[in-house]
This record gives sequence, C-alpha cells and structure tokens, in this order.
Amino acid sequence: MEIPDKIFETAVEQLQEILIKLKEVNQLTGAMARYEACKSNIKRYGWDYILTNFHPDVNIKDPAAIPLFEFYKFVYENMKQKGEIL
Repeated sequence: MEIPDKIFETAVEQLQEILIKLKEVNQLTGAMARYEACKSNIKRYGWDYILTNFHPDVNIKDPAAIPLFEFYKFVYENMKQKGEIL
C-alpha cells in the first residue's frame, strides 16, 4: 500500500513542527543541559560517587534529594542501556 504524496508531505511537515516545538521547550526548561551535566558527572566521578553524595538516604535534610537522585538514576540507566558505561 502506497501513501499518497500529499498525506506524506503533510505528515513530514507536522513532524517538523513538533521537532521545532520540542527544541523550544528544551531551551526553556534546560532539560538537555541538565541531562548532559549529569552524564558528565557520572562519567567523571563514577556511580559510587553519585550514590555517596546524592542518594536521598545521605541527604535526608534536602527536599530536592529525591528528584535529583531519580534524575541521576534515569541518566545512569540510559547510559548503561546505550553501552556508554559498564
């Protein structure tokens, strides 16, 4: 089954618009910058360092410890999945 050219062109245009909007949101939130910073810290210092310095059990008085550690863990798991770390 072949997709008509007009439908294909419309879909490509819509995807391009979505990409532009995603890039704008990323610039506003700084999500990729935070992701890259966490990734850099994991590579530079290692996961054990992250655990001993950012784990919520260590930072019991810091209300931001849980979301920060969860973000580090998300980045770490993605890096493992992509084979960027052992």
